[in-house]
Order: sequence, then structure tokens, then C-alpha cells
Amino acid sequence: MGDQLLTQSADDRRRYDLEGVGSIRRMSLFSRTALLLPADGEPFTAQSRGLLSGESEAVAAGGEQVGEYTHPDLLTRSGRVRWHERTLRLRTTPVLVSRFELIEDGAALLEVQATGWGHPPAKVTVRDASDRGLLLFALWLAQGFVDHDSGRGRTGAGAPT
Repeated sequence: MGDQLLTQSADDRRRYDLEGVGSIRRMSLFSRTALLLPADGEPFTAQSRGLLSGESEAVAAGGEQVGEYTHPDLLTRSGRVRWHERTLRLRTTPVLVSRFELIEDGAALLEVQATGWGHPPAKVTVRDASDRGLLLFALWLAQGFVDHDSGRGRTGAGAPT
């Protein structure tokens, strides 16, 4: 799929679209919960667990947890992503811009230059689009971390508050 932009929908200010992958719809401006709408499957709810835990989860419509994100401490954003039976790593690149990579078996499935829930749009490189729900979950995490760290006060992902 290559390089793309995560763009805010023209008709819904809380929805962000990634062509060919799907959409992320934030529940409200200050909510840490979002609806993940893969282009090819069932929707999921992404939500943070606890205010200071730094953990997040993705839950299917029937209430089954299908994914979770955990990290070892509150000083880093790199952490473990479990998605169904898979274990991956969300890795942050320590440079001036906020870059995240979703890694499985040493290969990047997704690269994000995150900007938070605003403008300009995030730059996204999709290397493997076989699981669009997983990609949306990782993208939601990255965008929320940057938004939280920028001090805008809008914590769209599992960012500690």
C-alpha cells in the first residue's frame, strides 16, 4: 500500500481515514476511546485501561478482547502489542518527530510519523495490510501518544494522563 496520509474526514470531525485500511472514529474530543473501522471487517472499540497504567485494549462488538498494548514503564512508548494470537512490538524512534513502527519478527508492518489528533495529518507507510484492524489499533496508539505528549490534553489512545 505504501505511503499515505491519515486525514480527518470532511463530514465527521471525529473520524480519521486511511485509504484502503479503514477509519478511526474518536468517541468525543476528550475521550480515550475510539471506534476502529477496518475497511474489510468487523469494528472494534479501542480504549485505555486506567488513568496511569499505560495499557490499552481493543474489544470486538461481542465484548471479546482481541488486542492489547502494554509497556514496561511510563517513560517510554515502546511496548508489546498482542493481537489475537500474535505478539508484536510497537517501537518509537527517538528523533525530533514522533515516529512509531509496528514490528513483527523483525519486519515493520506499519510506520507512522504521528502528529496527534489535529493537523497536519499523520504520514503512514503500510508495508503489510493483511490485518487492517491491527494497523488501526497501532495507529490509534501512536496518534494518542503524540497528542498527549504535545500537551493538547486530548488523550486519544492509551497515553497515561
